[in-house]
Amino acid sequence: MSGTTVAAAVAGAVLLVLLVAVVRIRNRLVARREEVAEARRQVDVQLRRRHDVVPALVRVVEGYLTHERELLVRVAGARSAAVAAVGAAAATTSAAENRLTAALADLRGVVEAYPRLRSGELVLRLQEDLTSAENRIAFARQFHADAVMRYNTAREEFPQALLAGPLGFRPEAYLDLDLAPAQTP
Repeated sequence: MSGTTVAAAVAGAVLLVLLVAVVRIRNRLVARREEVAEARRQVDVQLRRRHDVVPALVRVVEGYLTHERELLVRVAGARSAAVAAVGAAAATTSAAENRLTAALADLRGVVEAYPRLRSGELVLRLQEDLTSAENRIAFARQFHADAVMRYNTAREEFPQALLAGPLGFRPEAYLDLDLAPAQTP
């Protein structure tokens, strides 16, 4: 073999190794990004469950709280905004969900002030459903946060950091949901 042939073979081998490395890095980042997307879908499913409980709770409470109409309108508006924000950017979803959480906390406070309402079977069940949904959201959010952390870490590790930007892998944002602490009815 001549020196040129050996040099060409070595150069070809180096290029092949580099190509394989780039493909592996891209595939790893794609897998992490998909894990984040799936985790976000799970959070969205749980948020929708919570959204589904709110109208029933408002309807039941409405008859008792005729003088609290403004609160009920605020809860309904916050729910509508939260439903519209499902699947949106993390900051948009977080802001809408945090407004809904605050409105629901106010509603729970008012319900607590009415013993007959608070002890009603349907209200108890709906509050239980709401608490259960919020617990599921907390678990799904933790799964999402873990997936975001793994993805963002993988993006920043060497040598992926050299290729992540040029290959289109952008940092993922965390969901900042401030759910009310689980309350038992």
